[in-house]
Amino acid sequence: MPRAKRYFPVSQEINTDPQIRRLKRDCGITGFSIWLEILGRTDGRQGLWKGNEKDIKSVLAGVCETNTRGSSRVLQYLTDLGWITWQRGSEQGNREGLIVVNYREFHKHEEQKSSPSEPPLPNLPKKGAPEKRGAVDNSVDKSESGRGNSGASFLKDKSSELSESIKQLRATAAKSAMLATQVSDGLNRIAAKVYNRDPIRFHKLGNFIEAAKRKKYTDDQIADALTEFDNYDAKQMISGWYGYLERILDRRAAKANAAENERQNNESKKAPIHFDLVRLMAELKGV
Repeated sequence: MPRAKRYFPVSQEINTDPQIRRLKRDCGITGFSIWLEILGRTDGRQGLWKGNEKDIKSVLAGVCETNTRGSSRVLQYLTDLGWITWQRGSEQGNREGLIVVNYREFHKHEEQKSSPSEPPLPNLPKKGAPEKRGAVDNSVDKSESGRGNSGASFLKDKSSELSESIKQLRATAAKSAMLATQVSDGLNRIAAKVYNRDPIRFHKLGNFIEAAKRKKYTDDQIADALTEFDNYDAKQMISGWYGYLERILDRRAAKANAAENERQNNESKKAPIHFDLVRLMAELKGV
């Protein structure tokens, strides 16, 4: 028996959406295909794809005609963008339960859709003594007595809870942003400038810098990349800043390495000529 076809909602402007275009530029058609597969797999399941990350990336690799390294890269890219998150785990490769963050935004009909129910019955007068004309029913006032005060108290409590949650989130962000390794004053200044613009958004900046140093990038290269990023991001917020910053750093490091290689090649070309001239002059003096 052929499998029933299922459909899921997609924006009519998907091909002109700036974020989708960025996804195609950064991850190619394969990345776009993986995103559509995720939307299809989580449709009708409240945006959740159950299973561990290893199984999920294997399925994506097979369906979207890539390898597990490619699907893993796209999954991390989508995680950095904030399009997906995970139920459990934070370390790449050891997470479980993929969740599409904005699922409810495109599936509002699921919340409104429920099992058919009877229409509400009108409020009929209770049996008993006939209602007197002109009589005032104070039952509403009695039942609602004190609700205004309790409502204000409820809002005050919720406001306090929200303020406390924000404080805890900022404290966690600041702790995560602390560097375990020593950095130059220049790198420290630009890192502090970027972080202080939005501590919650850039709470992983410390992790980024430490990862870059483990890859043998110099403090000057990291500082230059952060400066370039800050000039762009301050004008227009860049979605998926972690991956964007990685690409800036890679490009700048490659350019610096190419310049250094060219300088060394030029010096090596000059060295034999200098040696020959010295030897020739010595020979002439001997003659």
